Amino acid sequence: MDDYQSLLQDADEKIANNPRYAAAYRQRADLRMEQCDYEGAIEDFTVAIRMKKKHAITWFYRGLCFYYLENNLCALNDYTNALKHKPRMSDAWCELGRIMYEMEDHPRAEEHCTKALSINPRNCNALTLRGNVRLLLKQPDKALKDLNRAFKINPFDSLVRIYRAMAFQTLGRNAEALEDYGISIALAPDATAYYNRCLIFIEQDQYQEALDDVRKALELAPDWDFCQDIIDEIEDEIGW
Repeated sequence: MDDYQSLLQDADEKIANNPRYAAAYRQRADLRMEQCDYEGAIEDFTVAIRMKKKHAITWFYRGLCFYYLENNLCALNDYTNALKHKPRMSDAWCELGRIMYEMEDHPRAEEHCTKALSINPRNCNALTLRGNVRLLLKQPDKALKDLNRAFKINPFDSLVRIYRAMAFQTLGRNAEALEDYGISIALAPDATAYYNRCLIFIEQDQYQEALDDVRKALELAPDWDFCQDIIDEIEDEIGW
């Protein structure tokens, strides 16, 4: 926090000395973004954009702030402007794909991720997102290829593990799915991982393990009422 305050003070002094210094506003916006002060960051990015309208990275990071504030329309506009000024920005194409994914326009999400990967084949976020999208498009083999590539880039990303486990599970490769779910949970406990692993345990008649997992899923996601239905079904099955 001391480093943050020192860097923030430095940016404030630069702005006070030269209110037309766009880089100082970007510096302060970056600092605010790191502290999850997205509204404050947007204010500074906006000032910087007024001064340097063709600075693509500023448009992109302001778009991220809007996205984190769940303002997808403004995020979409900013990513589009970033690409207008820098068409080969892989991360901007990926984030456009993420918004299409959230809008449930899965074909366009896949298209944008593919564009991102044509620019940077090692864009792990784009590989992970396209893998998930391809699962939703009922393309588990293609999804697994994407997720294996993402895994080679970042084997410690719990989300990559979860999605890869889902691909394995869809393909009936339960042993590999269980391994990935287990490692993803060790990295970062997640309701989806617990729930999906529970389904495999039920399929394998491992009811106690399934019961443990679905309870943990419900604990992490209390609004998942369907988990209680599964708990009741398992308890009936084992005679509790």
